[in-house]
Amino acid sequence: MNSHRRVLIYSPDSYGLGHFRRCLTIGRELAARIQDLSMLCLTGSPRPDLFALPRGLETVKLPSITKSAAGGYESLVQNFEIAQIAQLRTSLFDAVVKEFRPDVILVDHAPLGTLGELLPVLERIRERREAFLVLGLRDIIDSPERMHAEWEERGLFQRVPDLYDQVLVYGDPRIFDALAEYRLARLLPGRAHFTGLVCRCVTALPPAPGFDAEQRRGRVLVTTGGGGDGMPMIEDALELLAGWRGPVRVVLGPLSDRAQTERIHRLAAAIPDCTLIRASRGMCRELRDADLVVCMAGYNTAYESVRAARRVALVPRAGSRLEQRLRAARLAALGFAQAVDPEPALRKASLARALAAATPPSASFRPDFRGARRAAALLAAWFADRDAVLAAKGASA
Repeated sequence: MNSHRRVLIYSPDSYGLGHFRRCLTIGRELAARIQDLSMLCLTGSPRPDLFALPRGLETVKLPSITKSAAGGYESLVQNFEIAQIAQLRTSLFDAVVKEFRPDVILVDHAPLGTLGELLPVLERIRERREAFLVLGLRDIIDSPERMHAEWEERGLFQRVPDLYDQVLVYGDPRIFDALAEYRLARLLPGRAHFTGLVCRCVTALPPAPGFDAEQRRGRVLVTTGGGGDGMPMIEDALELLAGWRGPVRVVLGPLSDRAQTERIHRLAAAIPDCTLIRASRGMCRELRDADLVVCMAGYNTAYESVRAARRVALVPRAGSRLEQRLRAARLAALGFAQAVDPEPALRKASLARALAAATPPSASFRPDFRGARRAAALLAAWFADRDAVLAAKGASA
């Protein structure tokens, strides 16, 4: 019986680190659940070296791309057109599949790859049944209208059911029911599952009694996640925290532009106890030690802050994609956080109101944070079914 267990994960990061972090969290659960598991993660993350890898997982670096000012993608490899990068990424994906021979391929967020580079290989895999194909989607992709338009344009409403055996939604439907709002339940009857939210090690703590927004006292954490576009939010926060009496800790983000931090350092000097760091390998500890968290509304940062049961002010990304605005609005409406208007002309005043109104979470339920465990259990169940089939074949031979 062929007993090897191999999982290939595709992480499409181009601007930020969120997809890669989520994939590693699921990888850790898989490694803990399945013995003798080999995993490879193909990632476009610009900095996969920032994270400790789970046992049995190695990375294969794809050529990096980033969002262009026009909203498309451009190559970070000099003198390479984006079409050349797409072809190179297809070739790398194909080579890894042929040599690694995975049993399961887990594709995060982008069903065909960020540039469509996975499609020819996925079609071959599906036709020959070379691997079990699973698509993992974060809870909020964009507004339903924009998501429908994008999926229609790319033909994904037809291709996803044809290509994938299962779809995992990394969310809690009480916050956002992606299967209903994106019309995926009817598209994939019996094959789409909510896993719960995929978060790391943070656990809920009682709110600190010493926090007082009016007296400007308490421990504040300001963080952007990856930091690629978080400098304006940090500047606003530090201006509003000038003279704050408690400790303020700012995590700029590993992707932050060093050239933009001069003003940040000047603003930090107006706060008696302010520490600036570029990155932290212990964000769970940073959240645990804070009384108030000011952060962007990306998947990992927002939900890890909510899971810690801290006072949270969410500042969504101001851009065409509405994912972060929707997440901040839903969490605020449910009593988990304060939502800040991200428009540049309104952001600072809105953040000031959020800081003044910051209170411990008042929601009537705890979100389901068992996403990594459930995703790993669903994949492990497939291995168990496969092993049973192989054993039956061996017995009858």
